[in-house]
Amino acid sequence: RLSVRERLAALKREPPPEPRGCSWPYFAGFFDAEGSIRVKPTSASLVLTVSQKHPQVLVALRSLIQQDVPNANCQVVRKARGEHVL
Repeated sequence: RLSVRERLAALKREPPPEPRGCSWPYFAGFFDAEGSIRVKPTSASLVLTVSQKHPQVLVALRSLIQQDVPNANCQVVRKARGEHVL
């Protein structure tokens, strides 16, 4: 039998299941936990970022944004530390 610690460690290594559907309330909660806002000093724009170890959730969030805000510049990028950023 695996101990609780070993099972938790194994779950952290596995990618999460595909989200079944995103909504703006889901995005708001996710952003509250994993997001940040940056104001560009050289232009009148905001940069919103959300970080996550596995990209599946970010891809689903990107689809939500692209559906409702078609002009948004939105992409999922893998960073050097192994995290993914939307």
